[in-house]
Amino acid sequence: PDKNDSIDSLFDEDLSNSFMSSLKECLIEGSFKFDFTYLNWDVLEYYEARFVKLKDNEALAIIRNVTETKEKEKELQIAKIKAEEASKSKSEFLANISHEIRTPMNAILGFSEWLHDHVTDSQHKSYLHTILTSGRNLLALINDILDLSKIESGKMNIEMEPMQCKTLIHEIKQVLKQKI
Repeated sequence: PDKNDSIDSLFDEDLSNSFMSSLKECLIEGSFKFDFTYLNWDVLEYYEARFVKLKDNEALAIIRNVTETKEKEKELQIAKIKAEEASKSKSEFLANISHEIRTPMNAILGFSEWLHDHVTDSQHKSYLHTILTSGRNLLALINDILDLSKIESGKMNIEMEPMQCKTLIHEIKQVLKQKI
């Protein structure tokens, strides 16, 4: 064959040698594939080369430019890393703010319990019971937010417990009573 038609005229020596080795491997194995990069006008391009044996001394080579696909994979990887970092920051923020909310919440619950135990007026006692129920529910919600990091890391244990539906419904009713 003419020198202008050879692989040596298309690629540098290393890549030409890789093609020739791949072609020889294909003729032995029946098929072969390899990926390579090529510097084209100062732009690094990515390619896939696939070889299939046709006859004893013939092979079909299909070369496909996959630069765009590789670039998109890189972009997706960067986006994934950013999303993971944002999720971690969110979890840290929620944990910090939850700790800050718990301190005043415990004071509110403590004083409300003391008042509930010392107030004799039934209507005031009912209001204090609603404050305590709402406060405990809020504290449970805060604790759930603190557990968010456990959920995200797969370390959250779910415990089945018996519950009193009537008590729960009564507590919800008490919380919403003022709004109704």
